[in-house]
Amino acid sequence: MFRNKRLSLVLILVVIILAGCSTNPEYKLNISKADDYTGESKVVVEPHQQGYAQGDKITLTAYPKDQFKSWHVNNMGDEEKQDVYSENPKEFIVDNSKEVIATFSDTTIDVQFKKGTSSGGMFGWLGDLMQNLLGTIYDYTKSYGLSIIILTLAVKLILYPLTHKQTSSMKKMQQIQPEIEKLKEKYGDNQQKFQEETMKLYQKHKINPLSGCLPMVVQMPILIALFQALRGWEDLAGKSFLIIPDLSQGYMPLVLLTGVITAVQSLLTQNISFDDLKSNPQKVIADNKMALFMPLFIIFIGASLPAGVLLYWFISNLIMVIQQYLISKEPDVEFKEESN
Repeated sequence: MFRNKRLSLVLILVVIILAGCSTNPEYKLNISKADDYTGESKVVVEPHQQGYAQGDKITLTAYPKDQFKSWHVNNMGDEEKQDVYSENPKEFIVDNSKEVIATFSDTTIDVQFKKGTSSGGMFGWLGDLMQNLLGTIYDYTKSYGLSIIILTLAVKLILYPLTHKQTSSMKKMQQIQPEIEKLKEKYGDNQQKFQEETMKLYQKHKINPLSGCLPMVVQMPILIALFQALRGWEDLAGKSFLIIPDLSQGYMPLVLLTGVITAVQSLLTQNISFDDLKSNPQKVIADNKMALFMPLFIIFIGASLPAGVLLYWFISNLIMVIQQYLISKEPDVEFKEESN
């Protein structure tokens, strides 16, 4: 009962993560391509707020910086009146009656101010912090992929106490599952009595069925910020890592690997063995639809994510699998004493 609620909460939180990252990660304004547009240069907006309105200040950055020449700001319908600026990045005042043109040595991009430009979703400030940390790590590693892995390891290490508490709580819940099944058989037709006896069982063994949820909620802002930082990290463009050709683009093999490692994590979380799957797959699937649905959900969503995000997701889940395995091997002495 509580296990299914917990899994539903996990799915909801994953959706929240993706919703927080679903807005344009590069904070682009509406771009009108010039005739000589090569597809290489970009203009991005630094995130300051949820939406931009007339009169707001906004910072534009033109890439690649080494090819940038100047900004040209004209009044709509009057191209003769232009203001020229050489700074990059450059702060502008949002004005729907004006347009900004970024000129490059071999490319020109027309940028039209547009009200409601995204700031990158929730926890944008924390995403900026994560991006700065990634940049600092890169200064030492000179590898964007390795920087992502190191930051993921650091975050997982910091969150380990919460993860340990969450996994230990779920482990205890699984240990008393046979007793809960007996109560279900005994009070199956009386849900109120079943819930009362189940809560007494939790109190007897000093288990809080919701204690495994709080750590997940606490971790969400950090996880969302990491997603936002990776999706909005401009320097990832065109950078490879190991067999990944471009960390800013999708990479299907990594999508599939992330789905596989998520499936393994789901099996460990629900205490499902591969022997169970082999001996009675229909029962396992029927009893654990949500857990087994998650890998498919991850693959579906992952197909639209850049490889940098998938690398974080894969490493994060791999660490989680290792943590869950190690915690599952810990002795149950304290719990057994409470049971006797």
